Amino acid sequence: MHFPTCLHALLALPILATAHPAPATEYTYTTVVKDATIIRSGNCTDCPSGECNQCTLGLKDTLVASATNEEESQILVGFEQPMPGWAVKSCSILFPGFGDLLPNEFEVTFALALSSDWDEATVNGDNAPPSAPPFKTVTVPPLTRSMDYVDITPACRSADTDGRFSMYLTALSEHAEIWGKDSGNAAMLKIVPL
Repeated sequence: MHFPTCLHALLALPILATAHPAPATEYTYTTVVKDATIIRSGNCTDCPSGECNQCTLGLKDTLVASATNEEESQILVGFEQPMPGWAVKSCSILFPGFGDLLPNEFEVTFALALSSDWDEATVNGDNAPPSAPPFKTVTVPPLTRSMDYVDITPACRSADTDGRFSMYLTALSEHAEIWGKDSGNAAMLKIVPL
């Protein structure tokens, strides 16, 4: 190869490298398949025998997360992602929005449920799966309509071979209502597969 031809070939390499950009990130989206409010304590006069742990609050339009002096409740959500946990590079969740604009800043914690074996029509405080310690805490500014996407990669990676996993949300020092799947506004997962 002559020197001018070799020089032209070397000069063309950067052009060829920029002509083929890296592929765009592929996302997979899926929505929650079941959700419920789990009441631990509070005003439970509408619950069977007035006991909070007996309330079944799945199949409702709104879900409640609260950890105040007056009440304690958690939101339990279940997913069936289209891949096992080991095939997930990262994932994030988007909730549709709060029922009310809350005037104060508050925190929401995310914790893995230790089982996905629950039914939203019958789950309550007595039979809900236990919770692992929170793996994520998000600060929600005052008067926020909804949280942005929240990275919950540890939860998605914990999914079984069928892609099933569940997690709890708790709102610290506030009574937060979030639209549930039965309102037609299901929470959505955005997954980046490996």
